[in-house]
Amino acid sequence: IPLQGRLWLYKGGITETQWKEMGVQYSEELQRVILPVYRNNELVWFQARAVHKQQKPKYLQPSHDKGDIMYQVIPDKPTKVAVLTEDILSAKRVGKFVNTYSLLGTKILIGQAIRLAKYDKVYTWLDNDKAGISGAYNIRRALHLLTNVGNLTSEVDPKNLSDQEIEEILDAIKFT
Repeated sequence: IPLQGRLWLYKGGITETQWKEMGVQYSEELQRVILPVYRNNELVWFQARAVHKQQKPKYLQPSHDKGDIMYQVIPDKPTKVAVLTEDILSAKRVGKFVNTYSLLGTKILIGQAIRLAKYDKVYTWLDNDKAGISGAYNIRRALHLLTNVGNLTSEVDPKNLSDQEIEEILDAIKFT
């Protein structure tokens, strides 16, 4: 992974050991960091993240329907609640403390919602931009038919917070 990609991963709190465990790669052809999503050790989805200036869009991913695919992180002690994030790195960071899923964007699909219905409560924690705020509202509106919902917020993406800051925000909810 070239310097720009490594810096982006480090900024998101992901160490070299972690990105190797996650299977993160770099595509020379796309000039992007590849974030894979596995289910039962099989690659089912990926996101290709721009890390060079002037690259647009920020993320590339397959154009077909994700169905119920989400990036999932379950901590050593699973919880009765779940947190939803937009991106994989945020899910990886928050997932140290609570069951966390990346929706791989700001919209929830029916299959994803059904997978989350087993939780006592689901919290959205999307980016604090227009798309994230709108997405979190719409996700909570859709999920409230299946489970209790709440919202977590921070000035910056969860991936850009320290572990202590993430824990302080999570301390505001009961997630055991």
